[in-house]
Amino acid sequence: MRLTKLFCLAIALSASSGCAYLHSLGGNLPAQIDEWIAQEEYGKALYTLAYVDKNHADYSQLMRQKAKIQQRVPKLEYRIIEQGKTLLQEKKWHAAQQAYEYGLEKLPDSIVLQKAHTAFIAKRTAYLKQLKLRLLENKADWLLNDKEIREEITAVTPRNYRARWMLQDHNNDIDSTTLTLIECMDESIKDGELDLGRQCLAIARQLTPSTPIQEKLADAEKVLGNEVTERSRHLSAQGEKSLRLAQLALAEGDYNRVKKLLDGLSVHDKKNAQVLAFKKTTDQTLADYIRNRMKEGRRLYSSGEIQQAYLMWKSIQPLAPDNEKLNQLIKRSQHILKKLRHIQNNPENVIIPPGS
Repeated sequence: MRLTKLFCLAIALSASSGCAYLHSLGGNLPAQIDEWIAQEEYGKALYTLAYVDKNHADYSQLMRQKAKIQQRVPKLEYRIIEQGKTLLQEKKWHAAQQAYEYGLEKLPDSIVLQKAHTAFIAKRTAYLKQLKLRLLENKADWLLNDKEIREEITAVTPRNYRARWMLQDHNNDIDSTTLTLIECMDESIKDGELDLGRQCLAIARQLTPSTPIQEKLADAEKVLGNEVTERSRHLSAQGEKSLRLAQLALAEGDYNRVKKLLDGLSVHDKKNAQVLAFKKTTDQTLADYIRNRMKEGRRLYSSGEIQQAYLMWKSIQPLAPDNEKLNQLIKRSQHILKKLRHIQNNPENVIIPPGS
């Protein structure tokens, strides 16, 4: 059974991949395209139409359908973006995310939707950070107010060991909260959000932690000060040129060039605030692109287009060399292709199914 399946795959692989794919859709391709148009599956339809050549029996009709889809694509992009904006204004974050996911499912290659989704994710992340900071601020206020009361209770009843224990536990909570705020500052620096880092430390300064934690707080102050100084420096002439080229490459969807340009910046330029802000946007856009490419590759793989899936996954590997799931997909497809090549080179070892 296993050899039979591989034999069938070998036949598909030996034929033209485009023809094999079109053949797998059945005889009435225009009807299938019409169905996809009705479902707004424009990405899938355009991908399929890319395989159609002038010798196809329904070429003229299919090209009219292609033109129809190309007219509808910008309308769908506009609808999704406007829907996302409206939902965001109403603070319906999850519904907005679902709207963008729907759009990207229908148009996985849309740079317009990828950028809009990236901007949405950035806004949502910033909003969540502010909410978490408010929680820490509220907790800091509570800790400060309660500390005075607990210290007074302990002073009034010095032999009340339970009160002393509760005060000590309260002081430990102050230390823990201060450390959390320092971590908040560290993460903000990594994300290039110095204002958020300042807010974290401003709350931490209000607390009265133990001496060791106060020393860590002082060190954090120095780190933040150094980062502010570093990032206020101007980009070098080469850094400005590389950043402009990277911004242009991102607009064109050339992610490999973006990565190459950013990796080539000097250590000094990589700490510049403009570069860090651009890199943050790029990282999110790139994550969306890689996720969509992996999904499209899985669809090709499931359709028997093993070679096409492998090439798609392999093309994005330099962008995410440490992506474990992507590396597993590449390894699996390589294994299948190796077996298929072995079968093609050794047809005498293949068991032909009865009746074929």
